[in-house]
Amino acid sequence: MFALYPSIITAADKTGDEVVWQGISAFYNEEFDEAVEVLTKARNDFPEHPTVHLVWAVSLWLRAQAKDGYKVAHTALEKSSAEIIPVYQQLLKKYPRDPDYQLNMATTQGLLARVALGKKDWLGVVSSGIKGYKGARAVHQNHPEIYDSYLPLGVLNYYVGRSSSAVQVLGNIFGIEANSDIGLQQINLAVEKGEYARVEATSILAYIYLWIQDDPQLALIYCDKLRSEFPKSAYYHHIYTEALLQLKRLDEAEMSLAVTQKMADDNLPASKKAWQPTLKYQRALLNFHLGDLDEALKLVSASINDFNAELDTPLGYGYLLRGMIYDLKGNRRKAIANYQAAVKLENYTTAVTKAKRYLKEPYQK
Repeated sequence: MFALYPSIITAADKTGDEVVWQGISAFYNEEFDEAVEVLTKARNDFPEHPTVHLVWAVSLWLRAQAKDGYKVAHTALEKSSAEIIPVYQQLLKKYPRDPDYQLNMATTQGLLARVALGKKDWLGVVSSGIKGYKGARAVHQNHPEIYDSYLPLGVLNYYVGRSSSAVQVLGNIFGIEANSDIGLQQINLAVEKGEYARVEATSILAYIYLWIQDDPQLALIYCDKLRSEFPKSAYYHHIYTEALLQLKRLDEAEMSLAVTQKMADDNLPASKKAWQPTLKYQRALLNFHLGDLDEALKLVSASINDFNAELDTPLGYGYLLRGMIYDLKGNRRKAIANYQAAVKLENYTTAVTKAKRYLKEPYQK
């Protein structure tokens, strides 16, 4: 649940698979109109395909994000989820023992956890996620050979394992292992042995290693795979740039950032607007590593002031960076204010961890 997209799970060897994958590839490449068109037609042509209804709902959500912003997208996801749940219920009446329908139904039920995540409704993430978790766990217990089931299990185990004690207690009541190490192992299995969950599992691991585990070297491997497979995705170019910046491979990062900027500029209106503050943050980080603190401060302040994206990971890192700059400039009061702003976000990223550290001891380059 940490990445840009929710978990996508589909079935193998089903009539219409090739068309459904065409739609999936389209939205991973951020060709959202094409994705909606292909998957809407596929729903009519292959109504018993186990994943077509799920990915159709996701395509509507992603297009709404790009065109109208995340608040409209929340409504679109809630509406489309409500439409397809009865479809899966009917399919399960017809094929009650089919694990593919069971797994996709479970994923659909867990989709609203993504809305709760954007709202920072942590208990809502768990309560919505539990519905999907229970269904996925049932499939996994009866069909452990379906490695795609490891993804939803791993995501929730990882998330709850890093959450507050109250969330962990709630998770344990419903059978969630609440162990981030186990969660990582399960997500990795989805990458290594899963078929159709592979892409989303890779994306989630890239996010985790970049911004939660603080392991950019490992993150770079996943980011590079995604960028190569989906070259039209601004998001995958963006996370590749972020890994390079964290590793201080600055020449490569600068070139990659230029590519991402051009892709963002050519994007749909709401998406283009949402991208600019994040890209300003990356330019600020680049200048920070190059030693130009004044330019870095100017860019990161603009990033913070203009921030309007749903998930606030870049905002937290923006506050952290601005605090570090103020520490280097000898303005401890402003540095503390920015570290406190980062901590207040409570978004479970390394930015929060580092900000807490620099509240105790000033940052020194």
